[in-house]
Amino acid sequence: MEQKPENNKLDTIKEILFGEQIKDYSNSLAEMQQKIQSNKESVLEKLNEIKEKLTIQIEENFSKLNLQLTEFESKVEEELKKQDSSLVNKTEMSDLFNHLSKKLNG
Repeated sequence: MEQKPENNKLDTIKEILFGEQIKDYSNSLAEMQQKIQSNKESVLEKLNEIKEKLTIQIEENFSKLNLQLTEFESKVEEELKKQDSSLVNKTEMSDLFNHLSKKLNG
């Protein structure tokens, strides 16, 4: 398609009037896009670092909690054994007192 000579003249006038501004705008836009891309990559990188650190911290805390829970369970079991042992001793003492009482009475 051939352009009419008037259109060519109009395009030439547009280029003369606005050509430099359009180039400046295009360059500015390209710079902004590059900065946005760079910032996006930087933010994503920082987010990944934070995610990795949080994951490590969560795993460490989980391990610590598991260890504390295991220690607590052991202490509870020991205490229950002591309670059972103490109960048996009280029963044995009661039997001894009953036996002693029978001997004294009888």
